[in-house]
This record gives sequence, structure tokens and C-alpha cells, in this order.
Amino acid sequence: LPLRRQTLLLLRFVNWPCTETHPAALLLQLLIGFGNMVGRNPYVVTERDHQHVNLFGVVVGESSRGRKGASWGHIRFLLQLCDAGWESSRIMGGLASGEGVTTELKDRAEGDGGPPQDKRLLLMESEFGSVLRVMQRDGSTVSAIVRNAWDTGTLRNLANKNRDNKGVALRASDCHISIIGHITRAELSKLLDENDSANGFANRFLWVHSSRTKLLPDGGDIQSVDFSTEIKMLQLAIRMAQGKGEMQRTPEAREYWHDIYPELTKDHPGRWGQVTSRGEAQVVRLALVYSLLDGGEHIALSHLKAAEAVWKYCSESARWAFMESRFSKNAQSILNALDQGPLSLAQISRDVFNKNVNRNQISDCIREIENEIIIEKQTTGGRDATVISLRTQPEDVNP
Repeated sequence: LPLRRQTLLLLRFVNWPCTETHPAALLLQLLIGFGNMVGRNPYVVTERDHQHVNLFGVVVGESSRGRKGASWGHIRFLLQLCDAGWESSRIMGGLASGEGVTTELKDRAEGDGGPPQDKRLLLMESEFGSVLRVMQRDGSTVSAIVRNAWDTGTLRNLANKNRDNKGVALRASDCHISIIGHITRAELSKLLDENDSANGFANRFLWVHSSRTKLLPDGGDIQSVDFSTEIKMLQLAIRMAQGKGEMQRTPEAREYWHDIYPELTKDHPGRWGQVTSRGEAQVVRLALVYSLLDGGEHIALSHLKAAEAVWKYCSESARWAFMESRFSKNAQSILNALDQGPLSLAQISRDVFNKNVNRNQISDCIREIENEIIIEKQTTGGRDATVISLRTQPEDVNP
């Protein structure tokens, strides 16, 4: 891709051969960290929404050997050299407490003096499974906090109590929150429930596969590498980006955006489709990050293509990560029942769902699994019955 020199140097860093960590994990965390350091000034308008450069990403490994923690260690080291003050004060954990995030960034009372508030916050959750467990508790506000942080940056909380045990309203406006999480594939499949897949929590995250790329028993001696040039260019890109406001696409990028938009907004089946249903917005944000890394005044075609490439990798990572939950819970229940033999729609309603799922919902499930089943009409002496069975042979295809 014809990206400018500073971005190419950063790609040199994430592809460095002196580490076992996966370049995609390094790249995504670098983009997230850079976006948080930049802050909330740059944005792209999409209808009435503003898309900023605060990204949410989760690195998913097959197991504990996915080198997730090592990948973050390298990126944090790089970002610390760029801005030690930001690294020491604006990277925190604690997403498991939605109220804690709001309290940390709450607006000052009118008339309070002091320097301007820094509303940047990078939440680093090395045990993202703990966050998902907390979300399952009654009354948890984590999911709502995450969605608001991604959408508007305005958080509200009425749960805190003062000394008189009365509710104290907190408001944190114009927050610039980014999230990095690490989790194994098994934990993710087990802990991300159907509701949080469907309610917009999961599709605000970029899911990226990570694995060990090589064996370096003695380490890669990456400490000996001089990245001073990359550091200077990152610092310059951050300073320039913080002075930007609304960013727009060049004519070439706009034309290409029209070409890829239908694919970005295309529906996919099951859990994979649910967690990747915000593709167009994610690509807008990624393209904006690439433009700012380049010190650009506009989002050029190269930035959009780079963003599209990242999104495609994340989408395929999500397909892999959620392979065991490809279909929704109700659709999977139908498939499980069909393992025992064909069923009519009436039997599915009665025997599978105890008549607790209506006809329209069952029809939606049937459409979701249509490539896995055969639908036939059978004469019963009265009204024909719709009978569904599992497809035991693959569909004929032309060579």
C-alpha cells in the first residue's frame, strides 16, 4: 500500500522478526493506543454521528500460548517512549466496574479551577473473561458503559451513594475511551452470551486472532533495536493529529468507499454476523487513524484500503473465534433436535421450545440455518405440513 514513510516504519515495528508475537496483535494494539493518545478532536461525520479514533479491540488466542501479553508489552513500551505521562496516568484496568470508569472521568463542578481535564482513558483488560463474567451479574452497567463510550463518549451513573445513602448523579462528558482486551477462544465462546452478542456490545469491538509466529528460545533481542526514528515520527503524528477536526475523504477514496460499502454492510449468519455488524463504522475509524498516522489532511485511498485490510482480518478472526457459536441459540436448538430426525414446524414449536417461541421467531431461525436443512411439504390428509430435516449430503455444485 502506498502509505507514507512514518506508517511504513511503524509496520516495520509490528513485523519485526525479533519477537514470537503475532503482527496483527501488535498492529491492532498500536492503532488503539495511538488513537487514544490523539484524543477526541479528529472525527468523520456519518449521517448525524461523529466517528472518532477511540477503538475497542480484543486479542483472541487459541490458548495461553497466543503471546497476547507479550504483544501488549512491546506496544506499551513503544507508547511510553512517545509520551511517558500519558502511559503512566491514562492506561488503567477496571472495566469490570462501570461506575468506576464514570467516576474516574466525571465532570468537574462548575467553578472548579485547575488545568483542563484529560478525558482520555485506555482500559487495558488482560483478563477480558473477568469483564464478561461481571457483565452477567444482575444490575451490571458494563455493557451500557461500553456502548455509550464508543458511541457518544458521554457516561452517566446514578448508582453512587453519598453519606446519607442518597443517589448521587455523575456525568462524564466528551470522554475518549479506548479498550484493549485479551482472552482465549474457549473463554470467549463460553462467556459471551447471546444477549451481548446481539445488543451491540460485541460489534463495537475488533476481534483479532493471535498466535505464536515463531520459536525463539533465547528471546529475540528486540531490546537492541533502535526505534528512535519511529518514536519521533509517532510523536510528530500525534501532535499534528491533535490539532485536526473534521476529516473527509478524497474523491478517489469516496469512490472506493461506494464500491466497498455494500460488502461492509452485508449481513452474515449467526453469532459471527452479530459481532461483525458494524463493519462500515469500524472501517471509517480505522481509515481515520491511518490518515492521522500519515499526517494527512484527508482520508486518502491508501488509508481506506489499509483500514479495509485490517477489517477483513478482524472479520475472519471473528469467524474463527465464534465458530462454535455460528448460529443463534434458538437456531442451534433446532439443529440439535433435528439430529434425532425430521420435525414439523408444529413439533418444533411444541417439543423444542414448549411453545415459548412464536412463529415469526422460528421462521427467522429457519432462514438462518437454511443451508443446513431440507424443507419439504408432506400431505397429512388435511392441510399440508412443513417438515424439516438435516441436509445429509452437500449441495451439488458445478466444478
